[in-house]
Amino acid sequence: MDEASRRARLAFCANYYAAVRLLEGVGAGAGGREARLYRYLAALRLDARHGDALLREAISRNKAVRNYRWGREGAAHMSQPPLLPPVHPHRRALQAEIEDCDRHGGGNADLPFDEQTSDWSALVAAAGESGGSKEDVDALVLPLL
Repeated sequence: MDEASRRARLAFCANYYAAVRLLEGVGAGAGGREARLYRYLAALRLDARHGDALLREAISRNKAVRNYRWGREGAAHMSQPPLLPPVHPHRRALQAEIEDCDRHGGGNADLPFDEQTSDWSALVAAAGESGGSKEDVDALVLPLL
């Protein structure tokens, strides 16, 4: 395996390790804490199947705590090609999600203005790429729990 492939594989593993750790911290409720953890889960660079499932759950959990703008943006992202082909049975459901969020005003009731989930996700990947240990990823995950 060449160096680039090895680094990509390590980043991939770091993202999945972070996902497992975050999922261990998610409760069964639909409160602000769970919505926040799912926003971070949705930001991780996972296989499309897993990433889509986590994004759908993040949309649902964030709508439950009135983060309608975040939910709208997530649903709009999911409905865009290549994530969803132009003719797909879920497109109508996603459009209904977007409209529901718009009906509720499109604001975020429980979202820190300085939350940077994409930057955090990049740090997780970098920790893996550099050959970091589980402890390096834990240092990024545990403060969220």
